[in-house]
Amino acid sequence: MPDYLKPLVQLFEENQNPDLAGPMTRYMRNQFAFLGIQTPLRRALFKKFLSDNGLPDFERLPEVMAALWAFPQREYQQAGLDLLGKLGKNLDAEHVPMLKRLIVTHAEKWIADRNIWLNRTALLFQLKYKTDTDEDRLFRYIMIHAHSDEFFLQKAISWALREYSKTAPETVKQFIRSHKLMPLSRREGLKWINRYQ
Repeated sequence: MPDYLKPLVQLFEENQNPDLAGPMTRYMRNQFAFLGIQTPLRRALFKKFLSDNGLPDFERLPEVMAALWAFPQREYQQAGLDLLGKLGKNLDAEHVPMLKRLIVTHAEKWIADRNIWLNRTALLFQLKYKTDTDEDRLFRYIMIHAHSDEFFLQKAISWALREYSKTAPETVKQFIRSHKLMPLSRREGLKWINRYQ
């Protein structure tokens, strides 16, 4: 493990909560282990870590990310995603193999792959694009997996629809009404519209 990460590991270990770890693991269908650190605390700990240690040297990013992905507990991968968020504008084509490795190891392809986490990534990659969303692609990708029994794909579809409904509520409402979606995707996809429209 890189020395850079040792303070983060110490912070996470000091704040782990076994009482929460079990329910968090069960919520994720027992596919991931957790330390039991809820999102607000995890983000606060990560912020403290960055304040004390700064960002890693950019050339060491693949090593740091590989180390975070080697931990069984999901909080480390979430911290890695937060780290990528800080450095994302500096990523280029050379980092694509690293990103693909991260996606298929523990988590989130592309839309036609047999790996559900790559499917999930394809469904979610436009999540914050707002008016720049490629609407045709979003809806086409959703329909590829619209009838999946896989919980994580249903959740991804609902999340993508709910987020895009903040930008194009009528378009999303019409899409949901005119296409057969799983009940979870339909219900959660309409949540923002039903609450604020």
